[in-house]
Amino acid sequence: MHETNLTELREHKGNCLIEEYKALNTFIIHDSLGSRGIKNWCVTAWSLTIGLSLQSKLPLNVAFAILITMLLVFWWLNAFYDFYMVFHRKRRYDVTVMINQLPNASIETLSTWETPLDPFEGVSRWAKVEVVLRSAVSMPIMIVYVCLLLATVSIFILLSR
Repeated sequence: MHETNLTELREHKGNCLIEEYKALNTFIIHDSLGSRGIKNWCVTAWSLTIGLSLQSKLPLNVAFAILITMLLVFWWLNAFYDFYMVFHRKRRYDVTVMINQLPNASIETLSTWETPLDPFEGVSRWAKVEVVLRSAVSMPIMIVYVCLLLATVSIFILLSR
């Protein structure tokens, strides 16, 4: 009787974990695409603003203020997308570990596994702030915005002479 309960519990937990893994994977893929979309929108908006400024349809100081503000807003949006991906990737890793442990897990172990679980559960406010700040200065995110920021400053220094 005990073996039947264990088999049923493993099957149930396995199904729940696989469903959670699929949901986390979907979320991570959409977040990754959203992050790329934000970068594409930023480059497009940056190009349009530079173009309008070069055609004298937008005063130089107004264009500069718009570009700096826009770069900072897009940069932080991208950091927040990455913030969510960090926690969802960690939870996906935890779910993968549980799936791998499933065949040998005891009833006691299986009963402690909660699924689905909020990826932010048990994470302190300061840990979240740390992840946001790390995301903002991570190379894949930062490089686009730093390059655009340097290009913006360079263009406006050249145009203001």
